[in-house]
Amino acid sequence: MLPGKQQIKDLFKRIKFPFRIKKFKFPFKLPKPVALKLPKPVAFKFPKTIVFSVLLIILTAAVFTQFFISGLARRSFVFYSIDSGAVTVEERMLKRAESREQDLVRYVEEALLGPILPNLRPLFPMDTNLRYLMYRDRVVYVDFSEEAALQPAEGGDVLENFKTLNSGIKRNFPFVKEVRFFIIGNAAFYEELKQDAAQSGVRERWF
Repeated sequence: MLPGKQQIKDLFKRIKFPFRIKKFKFPFKLPKPVALKLPKPVAFKFPKTIVFSVLLIILTAAVFTQFFISGLARRSFVFYSIDSGAVTVEERMLKRAESREQDLVRYVEEALLGPILPNLRPLFPMDTNLRYLMYRDRVVYVDFSEEAALQPAEGGDVLENFKTLNSGIKRNFPFVKEVRFFIIGNAAFYEELKQDAAQSGVRERWF
Protein backbone atom coordinates (compact mmCIF):
# COMPACT_ATOMS: atom_id res chain seq x y z
CA MET A 1 0.00 0.00 0.00
CA LEU A 2 1.41 3.42 -1.04
CA PRO A 3 1.86 6.09 1.63
CA GLY A 4 -0.54 8.99 1.60
CA LYS A 5 0.32 12.68 1.26
CA GLN A 6 0.23 13.31 4.99
CA GLN A 7 2.61 10.45 5.68
CA ILE A 8 5.09 11.82 3.14
CA LYS A 9 4.96 15.30 4.78
CA ASP A 10 5.63 13.74 8.21
CA LEU A 11 8.59 11.80 6.80
CA PHE A 12 10.23 14.97 5.43
CA LYS A 13 9.81 16.70 8.78
CA ARG A 14 11.78 13.95 10.51
CA ILE A 15 14.69 14.11 8.06
CA LYS A 16 17.40 16.60 9.06
CA PHE A 17 19.47 18.06 6.20
CA PRO A 18 23.14 18.84 6.92
CA PHE A 19 22.75 22.33 5.42
CA ARG A 20 20.22 25.09 5.19
CA ILE A 21 19.05 26.71 2.04
CA LYS A 22 19.31 30.46 2.44
CA LYS A 23 17.64 33.08 0.36
CA PHE A 24 19.90 34.31 -2.46
CA LYS A 25 20.90 37.95 -2.20
CA PHE A 26 22.54 40.01 -4.95
CA PRO A 27 25.97 41.38 -3.95
CA PHE A 28 24.83 44.86 -5.11
CA LYS A 29 21.72 46.91 -5.02
CA LEU A 30 19.76 47.19 -8.18
CA PRO A 31 19.06 50.79 -9.18
CA LYS A 32 15.56 51.99 -8.90
CA PRO A 33 13.79 52.53 -12.20
CA VAL A 34 13.93 56.18 -13.21
CA ALA A 35 11.12 57.77 -15.20
CA LEU A 36 12.61 59.59 -18.18
CA LYS A 37 11.18 63.03 -18.80
CA LEU A 38 11.29 63.98 -22.47
CA PRO A 39 11.38 67.68 -23.30
CA LYS A 40 8.19 69.14 -24.63
CA PRO A 41 8.22 69.90 -28.38
CA VAL A 42 8.90 73.55 -29.02
CA ALA A 43 6.95 75.26 -31.80
CA PHE A 44 9.52 77.10 -33.94
CA LYS A 45 8.25 80.35 -35.37
CA PHE A 46 9.82 81.58 -38.62
CA PRO A 47 10.33 85.34 -38.88
CA LYS A 48 7.93 87.04 -41.24
CA THR A 49 10.81 88.26 -43.42
CA ILE A 50 12.01 84.70 -44.04
CA VAL A 51 8.49 83.50 -44.84
CA PHE A 52 8.01 86.40 -47.25
CA SER A 53 11.37 85.72 -48.93
CA VAL A 54 10.57 82.02 -49.39
CA LEU A 55 7.17 82.83 -50.88
CA LEU A 56 8.76 85.38 -53.19
CA ILE A 57 11.32 82.82 -54.41
CA ILE A 58 8.57 80.25 -55.04
CA LEU A 59 6.48 82.80 -56.92
CA THR A 60 9.47 83.87 -59.02
CA ALA A 61 10.30 80.27 -59.86
CA ALA A 62 6.69 79.64 -60.86
CA VAL A 63 6.69 82.69 -63.11
CA PHE A 64 9.91 81.66 -64.86
CA THR A 65 8.63 78.10 -65.23
CA GLN A 66 5.45 79.39 -66.81
CA PHE A 67 7.57 81.71 -68.97
CA PHE A 68 9.55 78.85 -70.48
CA ILE A 69 6.62 76.45 -70.73
CA SER A 70 4.29 78.90 -72.43
CA GLY A 71 7.00 80.11 -74.84
CA LEU A 72 6.83 83.82 -74.07
CA ALA A 73 9.42 86.27 -75.37
CA ARG A 74 10.41 89.62 -73.89
CA ARG A 75 10.04 92.46 -76.42
CA SER A 76 10.99 96.12 -75.96
CA PHE A 77 9.15 99.12 -77.37
CA VAL A 78 10.34 102.74 -77.47
CA PHE A 79 7.93 105.64 -76.98
CA TYR A 80 8.35 109.35 -76.31
CA SER A 81 7.01 111.66 -73.65
CA ILE A 82 4.26 114.03 -74.77
CA ASP A 83 5.67 116.91 -72.72
CA SER A 84 9.45 116.62 -73.06
CA GLY A 85 10.00 114.05 -75.80
CA ALA A 86 12.09 111.93 -73.42
CA VAL A 87 12.59 108.30 -74.42
CA THR A 88 10.77 105.60 -72.48
CA VAL A 89 11.26 101.88 -73.03
CA GLU A 90 8.38 99.52 -72.32
CA GLU A 91 8.95 95.77 -72.07
CA ARG A 92 6.15 93.34 -72.85
CA MET A 93 5.84 89.58 -72.90
CA LEU A 94 4.60 88.31 -76.25
CA LYS A 95 3.86 84.70 -77.09
CA ARG A 96 6.26 83.12 -79.52
CA ALA A 97 4.85 82.09 -82.89
CA GLU A 98 5.72 79.10 -85.02
CA SER A 99 7.53 81.26 -87.60
CA ARG A 100 9.73 84.34 -87.58
CA GLU A 101 7.32 86.13 -89.86
CA GLN A 102 4.45 85.67 -87.43
CA ASP A 103 6.66 86.87 -84.55
CA LEU A 104 7.32 90.05 -86.55
CA VAL A 105 3.60 90.49 -87.20
CA ARG A 106 2.83 90.27 -83.49
CA TYR A 107 5.54 92.79 -82.67
CA VAL A 108 4.36 95.37 -85.22
CA GLU A 109 0.72 94.94 -84.20
CA GLU A 110 1.71 95.43 -80.57
CA ALA A 111 3.60 98.60 -81.50
CA LEU A 112 0.48 99.94 -83.23
CA LEU A 113 -1.46 99.60 -79.97
CA GLY A 114 0.65 102.40 -78.53
CA PRO A 115 2.17 102.86 -75.07
CA ILE A 116 0.78 101.44 -71.83
CA LEU A 117 2.17 104.13 -69.56
CA PRO A 118 0.38 107.49 -69.43
CA ASN A 119 1.79 110.73 -70.87
CA LEU A 120 3.47 108.90 -73.75
CA ARG A 121 2.58 109.43 -77.39
CA PRO A 122 2.00 106.55 -79.84
CA LEU A 123 4.15 106.07 -82.92
CA PHE A 124 1.15 106.03 -85.26
CA PRO A 125 -2.44 107.28 -85.22
CA MET A 126 -4.75 104.91 -83.39
CA ASP A 127 -6.64 103.99 -86.58
CA THR A 128 -3.50 102.71 -88.32
CA ASN A 129 -3.69 99.07 -89.42
CA LEU A 130 -1.13 96.56 -90.61
CA ARG A 131 -2.16 95.55 -94.14
CA TYR A 132 0.49 92.86 -94.57
CA LEU A 133 3.97 91.85 -93.43
CA MET A 134 6.35 89.58 -95.30
CA TYR A 135 9.78 88.30 -94.30
CA ARG A 136 12.10 87.10 -97.05
CA ASP A 137 15.89 86.66 -97.08
CA ARG A 138 16.37 88.65 -93.86
CA VAL A 139 14.34 91.58 -95.23
CA VAL A 140 11.00 92.62 -93.69
CA TYR A 141 8.35 94.24 -95.86
CA VAL A 142 5.70 96.12 -93.87
CA ASP A 143 2.64 97.75 -95.41
CA PHE A 144 0.40 100.07 -93.36
CA SER A 145 -2.95 101.68 -94.00
CA GLU A 146 -3.09 105.31 -95.15
CA GLU A 147 -3.37 106.62 -91.55
CA ALA A 148 0.34 105.84 -91.03
CA ALA A 149 1.22 108.86 -93.17
CA LEU A 150 -0.43 111.21 -90.66
CA GLN A 151 0.95 112.67 -87.47
CA PRO A 152 -0.55 111.17 -84.28
CA ALA A 153 -2.97 113.40 -82.39
CA GLU A 154 -0.54 113.44 -79.45
CA GLY A 155 2.19 114.92 -81.64
CA GLY A 156 5.53 113.67 -82.92
CA ASP A 157 7.33 113.50 -86.26
CA VAL A 158 6.16 110.86 -88.74
CA LEU A 159 9.64 110.10 -90.05
CA GLU A 160 11.09 109.78 -86.54
CA ASN A 161 8.31 107.38 -85.62
CA PHE A 162 9.16 105.17 -88.60
CA LYS A 163 12.83 105.28 -87.61
CA THR A 164 11.88 104.24 -84.08
CA LEU A 165 9.88 101.25 -85.29
CA ASN A 166 12.67 100.34 -87.70
CA SER A 167 15.26 100.26 -84.93
CA GLY A 168 12.85 98.42 -82.63
CA ILE A 169 12.37 95.61 -85.14
CA LYS A 170 16.12 95.20 -85.64
CA ARG A 171 16.82 95.37 -81.91
CA ASN A 172 14.27 92.68 -81.00
CA PHE A 173 15.00 90.48 -84.04
CA PRO A 174 18.76 90.42 -84.74
CA PHE A 175 18.25 88.15 -87.75
CA VAL A 176 16.62 91.08 -89.62
CA LYS A 177 19.04 93.05 -91.82
CA GLU A 178 16.63 95.49 -93.42
CA VAL A 179 13.10 96.81 -92.96
CA ARG A 180 11.16 98.34 -95.84
CA PHE A 181 7.97 100.26 -95.07
CA PHE A 182 5.00 100.86 -97.36
CA ILE A 183 1.80 102.88 -97.03
CA ILE A 184 -1.07 101.34 -99.03
CA GLY A 185 1.48 99.78 -101.37
CA ASN A 186 3.74 102.84 -101.84
CA ALA A 187 7.31 102.87 -100.51
CA ALA A 188 7.65 105.08 -97.42
CA PHE A 189 10.85 106.85 -96.33
CA TYR A 190 13.14 104.44 -98.16
CA GLU A 191 15.93 106.95 -98.83
CA GLU A 192 15.63 108.56 -95.39
CA LEU A 193 15.96 105.23 -93.57
CA LYS A 194 18.85 104.23 -95.81
CA GLN A 195 20.68 107.46 -95.00
CA ASP A 196 19.90 107.10 -91.29
CA ALA A 197 21.34 103.58 -91.27
CA ALA A 198 24.53 104.82 -92.96
CA GLN A 199 24.95 107.65 -90.45
CA SER A 200 24.40 105.39 -87.46
CA GLY A 201 27.09 103.01 -88.68
CA VAL A 202 24.75 100.07 -89.16
CA ARG A 203 26.05 97.72 -91.82
CA GLU A 204 23.19 96.90 -94.12
CA ARG A 205 22.85 95.82 -97.70
CA TRP A 206 20.40 97.93 -99.66
CA PHE A 207 18.90 96.63 -102.89
